[in-house]
Amino acid sequence: MFSIRRLIDLSSPAEHARLEQVQTLFRTAFPDVAEFADTLPAQIRRRHRMRYQLLLMTFEDRRGRVRGFALAHYHADLEFGYLDYIVGDAGARSRGGRGAALYEALRETMRGLGAKGIYMDVPPDEPDMVADPARLKLNRARLRFYERFGARPIVGTEYDGPPPLGQVYDPPFLVYDSLDGDGPPSRAMARKVVAAILSRKYGWKRSDPYTRRIVASFRDDPVRLREPRYSPELVRSSVTGTTDEADIVLHVVVTKHHEIHHVRERGYVERPARVGALLDGLRGLKTKTHGARRRALKSVFAVHDPEFVRYLDAMCRKLGPHETLYPYVFPIRRPERKPKDSWVRAGYYCIDTFTPLSRDALMAARGAVDCALAGADLIAAGASPVYALCRPPGHHAERRVFGGFCYFNNAALAADALSRSGRVAFIDIDYHHGNGSQEI
Repeated sequence: MFSIRRLIDLSSPAEHARLEQVQTLFRTAFPDVAEFADTLPAQIRRRHRMRYQLLLMTFEDRRGRVRGFALAHYHADLEFGYLDYIVGDAGARSRGGRGAALYEALRETMRGLGAKGIYMDVPPDEPDMVADPARLKLNRARLRFYERFGARPIVGTEYDGPPPLGQVYDPPFLVYDSLDGDGPPSRAMARKVVAAILSRKYGWKRSDPYTRRIVASFRDDPVRLREPRYSPELVRSSVTGTTDEADIVLHVVVTKHHEIHHVRERGYVERPARVGALLDGLRGLKTKTHGARRRALKSVFAVHDPEFVRYLDAMCRKLGPHETLYPYVFPIRRPERKPKDSWVRAGYYCIDTFTPLSRDALMAARGAVDCALAGADLIAAGASPVYALCRPPGHHAERRVFGGFCYFNNAALAADALSRSGRVAFIDIDYHHGNGSQEI
């Protein structure tokens, strides 16, 4: 089992650890430019000031160890991607199963962003263009790898001509991957992209004679790609699926605990039957249903006051099978005056007088927590998109109070779990204000 994830920022120790593993892999795979690895933290921190979107994707094994990565850019103004580096493992660079999985995931991500194609600089496989014959085998393996996906060198230009300043290196091919699209780009678009690559990647000014000469050398319209040399059959499948809406699999997490949470008393508006209606609404979509394992009660302590959680657990267990307890006071304005009677204390932990406690309410609330945390686990493992269908809801539950038919804040618990791996955007949409979401 493996997962492929994006590393977006460095807001948590876990992300710092992932980046350090990427740097180690980079230095091993590319010893000639090992110092580039030292610039990665700064690139990630100043990503918002760049003219392009930085994409760093990691291939991780079941123990969370980084076994490969892909570093690329998406240039939204020209709708193209640029692959900078890809490492399948410390010794194989872009070859093998890990490299293929990473590259397929990158292609899918680029399509989702709106890219029309991916460009990359790849060392040549022509003997007369390689100074060290020992490198020829590896160069051919790289181009064979990309050709499997339909990516081939652009020919008939001066892009792969002699180094402009007399440097000693093998001039790379500019390889283009149409992402299974309509073929090579037009001359006008190719010229814009090449000018952007030379200026943004290599620092050449657009007015420099070298830049002008290379851009002008793209004369074919559309540009020409080299005839296939290695792979008669192209790879058309994707490890994680395509971005075609019809092919997206929605991972749905749902449990049966909501079914027991049904209070028939007058005025109680929370309806567990909504779960069935929502599942009916998913018909026609490609879905994969997941269950959820039972979590320990202490897992709720991550966002809720342990004393509050223990009270709800103890009080609900005291009630009979069909007995409900409604809070009828609001002492939360005087938190220092906790009622001694546990039956009266319900109001101490509640924001209203219409959210009852019962055995079934506790079991359903814990089932909703299990559901939310199972969804978070799926996301952490690389699944996307994930829909955790939680009833009862949770966004009115604050750190130390329940109410609004909410007992535990399911979404906050899921967000907290995911925050250990990076930043989490929390969007709460409801007719009534999500006071619990805000307070927690």
